[in-house]
Amino acid sequence: MLALPDVLPDLVGDKLVRLLSELHSDAGMIPLTTLRGGFYPGKTRVFIDFAMEDFWQLG
Repeated sequence: MLALPDVLPDLVGDKLVRLLSELHSDAGMIPLTTLRGGFYPGKTRVFIDFAMEDFWQLG
């Protein structure tokens, strides 16, 4: 069983066919921890800021 985000492009592109439409998989939680006031490289900081903004918008 695979998580939907991993196979969605192949489902949409008709490379895969869903056999059990009522059965779904959840990859689980992805924890994101940071250090308060820590220094992070630029790309890491951009990712952290993006993820935090997205999480706040989800509520």
